[in-house]
Amino acid sequence: KAGGHLPYSTFAVVMLVELAKLCFSLVLSFAVPGRQWPTPRERLLFAIPGLLYCVENNVVFVIYRYIDAPTLAVLWNVKIVFTAALMRIVLGRQLRLLQWLALLLLTAGIIVSSLDSLEIPPLLCTSRASCQWTAVASPDLLVGGFATLGACSLTALANVMEEKLLKGNLQAPLHCQNVVLYAWGVALNSTGIITRPDTRSASWSTA
Repeated sequence: KAGGHLPYSTFAVVMLVELAKLCFSLVLSFAVPGRQWPTPRERLLFAIPGLLYCVENNVVFVIYRYIDAPTLAVLWNVKIVFTAALMRIVLGRQLRLLQWLALLLLTAGIIVSSLDSLEIPPLLCTSRASCQWTAVASPDLLVGGFATLGACSLTALANVMEEKLLKGNLQAPLHCQNVVLYAWGVALNSTGIITRPDTRSASWSTA
């Protein structure tokens, strides 16, 4: 503990979460009769969404340095729009007009909810005929917002890649495929811990 904060490694946090999901999926996979595991080639392909999830899960901790949790929770819904667009491009899935309308309403809600995070200076008048008003977003909000968009795009791409792999391999049960995916998550985050053992990339305030 230093300065009222508890330093910790984001790689370790994400690795423990992935390890818990791996153990849970392993238990479920043993309950599947006649289970079949993905082929070696398919296991390697699962490294792609595994890497994307690894980066995205660690970037979230960086985003918390710039914006608060409620703002991130609102902005995070942008991943739904990105996922829908990538599903249309990558998987060729058609969306109905009502579904596109729902996505537009969601985007509008995100924009409206983010207006409270703008720093709006008072109206500046040099004369009765000359008044100047400008709304300027805080630097932290801009950095956090762009980082959130990047993380949302990674999440959307990982979701689409995972679904493409799951739909393309109908032989292996879902839980067996999840075991491979979470194993990659554990391995990649463990690599981050090993290569950067002294990393204290985030901290939790105890004040």
